[in-house]
Amino acid sequence: MVVLAAAVTSKSGKLLLSRQFVNFSRVRIEGLLASFPKLISTDQQHTYVETDNVRYVYQPVESLYVLLITTKSSNIVEDLETLRLLGKILPEYSPRYGVVDEETVLEASFEIICSFDEVIDWGGGREAVNLQQIATFTEMYSHEERLAKMIEESKMQEAKEEMKRKAAVIRSQKGDGDRLGVFGVEIGRVMQSAGLGGLAKDLGLGASGGNPAGAMAMGGTAPGRSGISSESFAAQQQAAAAEQALMSGGMSGGFGGMDGGMGGGGGGMSSSEYGLSSAARSSAAPVTASTGGKGMALGKSKKQDTMLAAMRAEGEVVDALPVPARPSGAGGASAAPVQPAISTESVHLSTVEKISAVLNRDGGDVENIELKGDLMLRVSDAAFGAIRISVAMANASSEFQIRTHPNIDKALFTSSNVLGLKDPSRPFPVGNPLGILRWRVQSKEEKMLPLRVTCWPSETGSESQVNLEFELLAPALELRDVAITIPTHTGSTSPKLVDCDAGAFSYNQRIQSVVWSIPRIDQSSSQGNLEFTTPLVDSSSFFPVAISFMSRSTFLQLSINGVAGAATNEAVKYSADSSLSTDNYMIE
Repeated sequence: MVVLAAAVTSKSGKLLLSRQFVNFSRVRIEGLLASFPKLISTDQQHTYVETDNVRYVYQPVESLYVLLITTKSSNIVEDLETLRLLGKILPEYSPRYGVVDEETVLEASFEIICSFDEVIDWGGGREAVNLQQIATFTEMYSHEERLAKMIEESKMQEAKEEMKRKAAVIRSQKGDGDRLGVFGVEIGRVMQSAGLGGLAKDLGLGASGGNPAGAMAMGGTAPGRSGISSESFAAQQQAAAAEQALMSGGMSGGFGGMDGGMGGGGGGMSSSEYGLSSAARSSAAPVTASTGGKGMALGKSKKQDTMLAAMRAEGEVVDALPVPARPSGAGGASAAPVQPAISTESVHLSTVEKISAVLNRDGGDVENIELKGDLMLRVSDAAFGAIRISVAMANASSEFQIRTHPNIDKALFTSSNVLGLKDPSRPFPVGNPLGILRWRVQSKEEKMLPLRVTCWPSETGSESQVNLEFELLAPALELRDVAITIPTHTGSTSPKLVDCDAGAFSYNQRIQSVVWSIPRIDQSSSQGNLEFTTPLVDSSSFFPVAISFMSRSTFLQLSINGVAGAATNEAVKYSADSSLSTDNYMIE
């Protein structure tokens, strides 16, 4: 066999993707693919068509065609086998639970083309692979690569921790060095003013010094510490006023003693010459009482904030540490109760339905209703990957178009309403929800309408009057969080409420719409009315009216009879829920 190209097209002839396996010019392949839709006739029973030069072998997959372009001398039996394998690839790589349409094919086009390359080699020959081998090859899993990445991440984490530790040490040493440097400079000045400049020089406290202490005091750098220079001391003295005030407060008393003991030169420093007043010291360094009952604290510690800022500067994603709530006995508000999470089992089944409806503004007559539903399976334990689900559908009729996932045994479902895998050796995916059953209903009958809403705008003098009413048409359903949104186009002028016998009336000025919110609609509260007025506008300004709601009941009365292992037939514990919500429900 020689396959020239493999492609996926829509039934209208739109090309979605194509892969060539021989040297082709773009013009020629586009010409071959463009002529394919013209060669198909609806009365043909076979799935191939020939021209003078090539043969087209195709297979319908939902709304698309999987197409092979081969030479006329190619073995058509092998071509059909290759085509069937390519047809199985599309639902396997679909990002939406096995749905095959234009959107999903375009989204997964790269994976699909790579899979085609695993089936057909360059030159058009068939590779001896199956679907499972294709998945393994395209995944390209490498234990060595994963191990190398883990080692690299571990080294990066260790480097970050070491960087944080060193940064904290440097900040601590820098703070100590700054304080010692300031203290050394001031001692040197005092000794020089007292006539002891030589002694200060010997001790390294003067303008120069050879030992580490002098270097640190006059701007040098001691081992492991960062000092402060005499030139930058004046600027730092202005920037760190609070710190210098604290230092001067402790030094002023001590220098007074020096004035008496070293008064031979008459140059002792008094508190009036250098130190700050007690009022200035108290304002520069306030002493605050801790509210946590831990005694007195000098100012407010910023160590925690500084560390968090440093971590953010290094690229770490960190949040501020939570402040523990005060006990209620201490006068603080008690913590809000934590809502318990909904518990699910290792096998969880969700029945999800979405309804769309378009109602006529003249009396609320139905123009179109579409209901879509899915039975979603989520397996969180690989031990339960191969299971069978027994279901019952009490009200299933010919109106419901019911389809199973391509990997589900359709014959088993048709005969006994059991959803099981065709191939038990290929279990359900773990951790990701999978749609195993799907249904759809399209109708124009009112019996499929859960809630009817009518809107009656009218003009009364200089105002527009709007009357709305709702009626529950499905008594078995309990609708919650119902919201009916009516546009008003009145700008900043808020509508005036006249009457509201159910729910709450509000006006959203940003979107210029009235929102009628009803927490619950059931058989006991199946009707309601709302009336409001606005400045005079055209009656068409109040449309379209958007309606949204949700319910824990679904139209298709689907129940789970049980879940069992495919091999052992032992019962498996499961959980289930159901929901109905709106997709596009409005009055136009």
